[in-house]
Amino acid sequence: MNKLLLGVVISIGITSCSLFTEPDLNKEEVFLLAPADGIKTAYQQHTFWWEHVPDAESYNLLIVSPSFDSVFRLIADTNLTGNNYVGTLAPGEYEWGVSALNSVSSTPYSVFSITIDTTGDLVYLPVILIQPEVNFNTNNQEILFRWDLVPGATRYSFGIRDSSWLTGQDVITPINTEYDTVTIILNEGRYEWGVQAYDETSNSSTTWYYRPLIIDTTSPDKPVITIPVLSGDTISAEPYSIEWRHPSGSLSSISDSIVVASDSAFHSTDIIESLFISDTELSVSSYPDGKYYVKVKSVDAAGNQSEYSNISKFFIYKEE
Repeated sequence: MNKLLLGVVISIGITSCSLFTEPDLNKEEVFLLAPADGIKTAYQQHTFWWEHVPDAESYNLLIVSPSFDSVFRLIADTNLTGNNYVGTLAPGEYEWGVSALNSVSSTPYSVFSITIDTTGDLVYLPVILIQPEVNFNTNNQEILFRWDLVPGATRYSFGIRDSSWLTGQDVITPINTEYDTVTIILNEGRYEWGVQAYDETSNSSTTWYYRPLIIDTTSPDKPVITIPVLSGDTISAEPYSIEWRHPSGSLSSISDSIVVASDSAFHSTDIIESLFISDTELSVSSYPDGKYYVKVKSVDAAGNQSEYSNISKFFIYKEE
């Protein structure tokens, strides 16, 4: 059964002109789901999870040690719009609570307890990878890899494999280090990098934790405008759009920068539209009848840019 802390009531002034207020959450309750109340576990990384509360706009999560009645340490105090939070706790006793809020009120805190067992076995501990982030794309070949130190670990094994951690081949000899950073220079390609922590005293280790990385040093080919087909075409029928194609086969995903102007010099005062989009089509249905110029360049997720396409001139003429 949930233990409830007294929630803080958020009060606001309501003028005589107010037509309505948000629902009052004071009598509502946040139902906590996981980790289960009173659980005792050696695993240190947990997803704190609760049910959504109707009419709540956000949630406040508190994690304290050892309890709310006797707080020695505040571990977390965070506002969230979602209904979960991933956190890592050192061995010890904790209580965590969640309150749902909107602009006028809040629920009482619902509270669960959790105990993290002291253990010398690293198999239960995570390696928290910090940098580069998941699915990182870059054109910089020198990469700083960083992770959180694992309590009790005496050394780390760091590795990089091509394409996939599970099926790829090592591209470097695995590195053993006592530290939490490694800097490596890599060629262009798709990689996954991973870290495993060891405790030589207990002769135990974590599992490997890994994530993908793309090194892309090649600029995309310049895109080709396909509609209008010829420079000077008149766009006189629906859907009134500009279309183009950009190169395929890039290591990193490609988006495009498109500029439309009323003058071929593309002076800032003549720019009609300047967008960065992942699509290869731009609607010009809202443009008034007239003469326009357009150019497009491709930019990949690693930051490489193509040349601008050839400039195309077109006319808008909407038949009545």
